[in-house]
Amino acid sequence: SVLAFHKRYRAARKLGITVLLEGQGGDEIWAGYSYYADAGASGRSHDGSSFSVNDEILKEKPGTETGPAERLPLVRRQWSDLLGAKLQRSLRFVDRASMSSGVEVRVPYLATDLALPALSLPDEWKVRDGELRSFIRRMAEPHLGRELAVRPKVPVQDPQRKWLQKELKEYVSDRLA
Repeated sequence: SVLAFHKRYRAARKLGITVLLEGQGGDEIWAGYSYYADAGASGRSHDGSSFSVNDEILKEKPGTETGPAERLPLVRRQWSDLLGAKLQRSLRFVDRASMSSGVEVRVPYLATDLALPALSLPDEWKVRDGELRSFIRRMAEPHLGRELAVRPKVPVQDPQRKWLQKELKEYVSDRLA
């Protein structure tokens, strides 16, 4: 949510916090989106943006026949999502929103020393029996308990759309007229 992000960064700054860690990229590298359970070879990011992944960048050693390129289409879909428009828009938004409050946001899941090994994991470690983020959940379970480790992702509903359709519709229309 646009407002929630701005409020969070403003509140962090008021508390003297100048650097935050965010989870952008986590769903992409750990296979956390529901469509990864049935990854098709569409050649498109889930947001619809077209991105052609060069198989050479997916190979452990360019010019060879070995590497994650043979484990398509899941890794192809992951790369498409990592390099597609949705994540890029999100990162740009987070950067602008945080910097407007003087807060730096870091995205550790997108660090190459974490992302590349995660992407090279076998598909069955990422999605097992329909369970998304299987590997990361198994790693978290001893520390967080099974109930929390396997808990489904809960999206945060953002009320702006509802507000703009009802409570704020006239106000915004008057300002834009």
